[in-house]
Amino acid sequence: MAREKVELTIPTLVILLSLITGTLIYFIPRPIITQIYENYAENYQVIEVNPRVFIYLDTDSSITIRRNEPIQIELIRGGASFDIQEAQSKILDQLEIIIGDARITNKGTRFNIKIYDKRSEITITDGQIELHLPSQKYLIDSGRKIEIDNNQIITDNIINQTEVPPWLK
Repeated sequence: MAREKVELTIPTLVILLSLITGTLIYFIPRPIITQIYENYAENYQVIEVNPRVFIYLDTDSSITIRRNEPIQIELIRGGASFDIQEAQSKILDQLEIIIGDARITNKGTRFNIKIYDKRSEITITDGQIELHLPSQKYLIDSGRKIEIDNNQIITDNIINQTEVPPWLK
């Protein structure tokens, strides 16, 4: 008789444990993987975010990459060049670059960002970007160099080839 109780309790415990585990998995979110990259070398550092997204991190610069959806790349200090190749998938729709309060999404492009004290410079060498500022959204084509603070575009100029980083030529 004692043996029958053990056989009845084990399946009950297995079912109860399965229900508790399933409930916890449903309510606990997946972890967000954040990587920090810092470059103190004399040359730029190449970071492959995925097979279609490359970052060339300048000397004395740092970024974070959060691999959630969308992938978020935040430039903390210094400068970085982005080479984002067009794809037939939704990779580009799932990528966001953060500079302070500004957000950049793109359509397959190459561009360079430099952060200064209270402003940032964005140089678009190929393709176009969509710049989201707290006040407005802008679509900016290649061949432009814009300077922004966290709220607005300060300048918008046409670039020349000397302003393009050598690894983007």
